[in-house]
Amino acid sequence: MKNFFLLSLLLVVIMSSCDFFGEYRYYIENGLASDTVTIKTHRNGYRYPTENMDSVFVLLPKERKLINVLPTGPSGKHEHPGDIMEAGYYELGQFEVFINGVKLEKSLWERKYWEYTTKELEGTYLLVIDEQIISEENE
Repeated sequence: MKNFFLLSLLLVVIMSSCDFFGEYRYYIENGLASDTVTIKTHRNGYRYPTENMDSVFVLLPKERKLINVLPTGPSGKHEHPGDIMEAGYYELGQFEVFINGVKLEKSLWERKYWEYTTKELEGTYLLVIDEQIISEENE
């Protein structure tokens, strides 16, 4: 009877344990006063690498859009995801930025362009397209 009780208790603990999954969220914000920003992304599918996932996002002035969400994998309940971009991991694939239809000819994958914040089970990246990025393009 004692073994049955211990086995039952073990099964209850195992079946009631929870796996927590976090996510990385990628946002792009148009920080320009009057220009429209268009983002074109091209990446392979997360589960099926041969699947192409192309998207186009149009951001009006001062607008912010979520352009991608990726799982972090199993996490602890109170875990804060680490900065994977700092470690050289870029999941968005290729993306192009157009300002009023004119392509911005620079790679925005440099870590300095992305703000990273974190909270429990969520890491958030934000890229703000602003006058500073455009002026660097013209130098």
